[in-house]
Amino acid sequence: MPSLRSVKYRDLITALERKVGLDFRQGKERNAKYELDGKVRLRVTAPKKHGADVLPGTAKAIRNQLALGTAQFLNLVNCPMTGADFEEVVRQKIQQGLL
Repeated sequence: MPSLRSVKYRDLITALERKVGLDFRQGKERNAKYELDGKVRLRVTAPKKHGADVLPGTAKAIRNQLALGTAQFLNLVNCPMTGADFEEVVRQKIQQGLL
């Protein structure tokens, strides 16, 4: 079973910026907003630390902020999920009333 222990910092930030299109603000924390159809749908806080691995608890918090399951989150970070796929997941959650 996939694990959040294997999430690399560089892969996470690259996926969030390039696939999801997040633009992190620089400050005490790295914060970004995900907008869809002109409305802010998600807020994401990423670690500022540039270590090799993201701690499992931090990866879980980011996964929850993105409204993804563990397998979906790992697919986003490890490349099978595209930005369009992520947008479709968010649209489905909006339709279900979860966002």
